[in-house]
Amino acid sequence: MRAAIILCACALGSAGQAASAQGQFADKLLHGRAVQVALASPYYQDRSLEGIADEIAAAGFDAVHLVITSESADLKPGFVDLLHARGIGVWATLFATSVYTPTEDLPEGWEEWQVEFLVPQGYRHLSMAEPGYREWLKGRIDRVLSAAAFDGFTLYEPFFPVWRGLEQDPVQYADVSPAFQRRFMEATGHDRFPNFADPADPDFYETNPALYRDLVDYRAEVIASFFDELVNGDGGVRERRPEVLVSTWSVAAAMEDGLEILREWEGHDAAAVVERVKPDMHTLQTHWPDWIRPELPPDYARAYLPYAESVWAVAPGLPVSVQADIGSLNTMRKSGHWARDFHAASLEAGFSATTYYEFSLRWEVYRAAPELVAARAEGERAFLTFDQCVGPASAEALVGRRVVDFESGHGALIREVSVDGNRLVLVLDLPLESGRIWSFPVGGLEDDPARRFVPEDQVNRVPEDVWQWARVE
Repeated sequence: MRAAIILCACALGSAGQAASAQGQFADKLLHGRAVQVALASPYYQDRSLEGIADEIAAAGFDAVHLVITSESADLKPGFVDLLHARGIGVWATLFATSVYTPTEDLPEGWEEWQVEFLVPQGYRHLSMAEPGYREWLKGRIDRVLSAAAFDGFTLYEPFFPVWRGLEQDPVQYADVSPAFQRRFMEATGHDRFPNFADPADPDFYETNPALYRDLVDYRAEVIASFFDELVNGDGGVRERRPEVLVSTWSVAAAMEDGLEILREWEGHDAAAVVERVKPDMHTLQTHWPDWIRPELPPDYARAYLPYAESVWAVAPGLPVSVQADIGSLNTMRKSGHWARDFHAASLEAGFSATTYYEFSLRWEVYRAAPELVAARAEGERAFLTFDQCVGPASAEALVGRRVVDFESGHGALIREVSVDGNRLVLVLDLPLESGRIWSFPVGGLEDDPARRFVPEDQVNRVPEDVWQWARVE
């Protein structure tokens, strides 16, 4: 028989110790390999938090960016402690404009804070220039950081999301709401706002370039002051949670003169934000024109060095991380080898850490059969951990098969099987001796396509003649 041999032994600390151990994970946050996890996604539903933490640990990550759009859906009691117990640091991460936050989680009057686009888009963004939104978000951040012993904090995508807007027909631009226009004029002393729709208007952005350049500068200032107030202002992160590391965040693209162009188009100015906030790290997010490329090489982050160098010019030696996307589209999903090469190439280029979106979108979940990574025994029960979720129906076929001791050939009959996401619980007729290597008859096990966030019907099955082995703890 053909056998796949997987050996894994994990030493786990106590959750109680991990809960009070903030600070010990700093190096993993600033210099490790991280992954983003959105617990509200289908992949994580109806399974134990222990299984999810085991799966992340088995994949070898140093840190997790816990993506929080709704506190009720994304903040699961005990999850941070479970990750800490497995040696994994945890960032609390929210979107700067609350773009994905359910409206029922927003306060009364939030409609007045909305960003207005010249051409309406499908997403709702709240304005980083609004004082009321800033104050509400401070409280929300404090509630999140109070919910668990988070090690770090950041805000995703603090920008005006209109790529190449001035090149579109009709022109696209944001923010053009009356409130934003008023705040621009108050801040700059102008009594007019650039016009983006009528070339005959004397304040058309191309006709009055001075007015337009002041708007470009103002938008960059809005983002820098927004991040600064949330972190360093009264009631901000550093006042309420001084033990928590802070990463600032901006978006980068592999394009000539990208620093100047992205500042104009979307307000990105990493150096201005870093100089104001004085964070523990800055993260460069891969912009969508880069990540959608199927042929994107794993060393592409070298093209982002000008953005990092602008940061180092105002904060020499500051850790700079790179965020990738490895699976938001089936056409650009990256392999596990690619993800590891991306991390190695990024470190070689001079970046300190990496993360990617999102753990459940990785290649293995879409292209590979489940693989056994660890096993432990309690009496006549065996707990098997796989690298991904297992299809429940396929697991039923294990009943009646035998688990075999690798050296002696002695076995135990499988009487019952239950599935907990990526974990199988086997009820046996005899206990398994710990410390020994046992072979498990997992041929025919399948993954679970129903859990995939990006739908795809392909089923990945372990060949019928395959056994997978692990040392039982």
